[in-house]
Amino acid sequence: MLKGKSFLVNGLLVIVSIGLTFVISEFAFRTILFGNWKVADSLRDPALYSDYFTDTEFEIFPDEYWMLYDLLNREYRSPEDPHPLLGWDGAFHPESYEHEDEDQIKGRRPVLLFGDSFSQCVEAKCFEEILNNDGAFSEQYYFLNYGVGGYGVGQIYLLAQKVIPLYEEPIVFFGFMTRDLDRSLLKFRTGQKPYFVLDGEELELKGVPIKENNWDYVSNNRPFIISYLYRYYRNGRPSFRARDKPETQRYIRKIKSLNEKILVSAHHFLESAILDCRFLVFSALYRGDREWRNGFVRDVLERNNVPYLWTKDLIEQDSNYELEGLGFYEDGNNGHPTTYQNELIAGEILKCLTDPDYPATLDEKNHERYTEIKDQFDPTKRAYYEYRMGKNPDWLKTLEEKALAEKVPLEDIIREDIEFLIGQYKESQSLSH
Repeated sequence: MLKGKSFLVNGLLVIVSIGLTFVISEFAFRTILFGNWKVADSLRDPALYSDYFTDTEFEIFPDEYWMLYDLLNREYRSPEDPHPLLGWDGAFHPESYEHEDEDQIKGRRPVLLFGDSFSQCVEAKCFEEILNNDGAFSEQYYFLNYGVGGYGVGQIYLLAQKVIPLYEEPIVFFGFMTRDLDRSLLKFRTGQKPYFVLDGEELELKGVPIKENNWDYVSNNRPFIISYLYRYYRNGRPSFRARDKPETQRYIRKIKSLNEKILVSAHHFLESAILDCRFLVFSALYRGDREWRNGFVRDVLERNNVPYLWTKDLIEQDSNYELEGLGFYEDGNNGHPTTYQNELIAGEILKCLTDPDYPATLDEKNHERYTEIKDQFDPTKRAYYEYRMGKNPDWLKTLEEKALAEKVPLEDIIREDIEFLIGQYKESQSLSH
């Protein structure tokens, strides 16, 4: 009996000791993590602690990641006093929405560009500088850049609704980068932000007006994480980063359904204002060559007859494309367009404005390109795998070796492999519903 009690007491002591060790370790880890020691900077990556989704190409970060980003003192802190509608603002008056260079229009027709930091430009000569100093443009037009870093598609749409009525017969380029789609679902990024939800078939604006100081908001809505130490261990494991999980596919479907409605609504708004307009889609070269966002956006624009300019197409048609590396078009430090890429885009904008036949020609070229590549974005189509096989010599070599070993035609092995992968994809989709 005494031995049994002794064993029980010893067992409880071990459990209590382990528990105390864990609590003390967690407390020490949090003290270091949220302290000011420079030596711990490498620990302050929010991806080490946040839940997030991993799609076929990249991570998709939800609100929890961006709250942690702010709490862990990363580079881009939220503004202390948020804009009540947009969250944060750019080169315009926060109340009137008039651009800070509006007085330079001087009777010319305004050309308005909306978008995120790809429109705003980062460490490169920007569109307004290029075009407003080009006599072929500036004689009749004046360029106003309403791009704001960090904006999602919903914020871009909201700003356009406020700005466009301020100008007489503006020409509008509705810019966005394909990764901006992910931002539409967020309530917080580099600060509180407005967001849309789908109410049946209609968009409902949420999260406005934004009144609370951002620091108070973050402090009052800290992510509920029981153990940062456990999250650090968990997020570092390869299995945590497994791609195409059912919950990821569900989240991607939410991104698609919401953004399709925002893009179509933005186009209807521009059309109803009887404006000359074109969507400017920044498709970053450093992103996946056939990632799903590119296929999704093209499909939405084509199905709804939205005129657009696709930056990646423009780059691939450039005479320097086969001669120069990625850094010729995109800054290797931040992924944003270089001055050269911005000059290419500005030249295309100028052609759209000065050549009356060119917009129709561009629309035709866009449609031809869409028809050519659309199946390469669809995992239920053979072209999707053939394209990726062509980009992956090791994959093709493995199939060639298998065909040789089994003494069957390579085409049969390729067909079997593709049929298997299509079936696997369809099964994963059924599990995610």
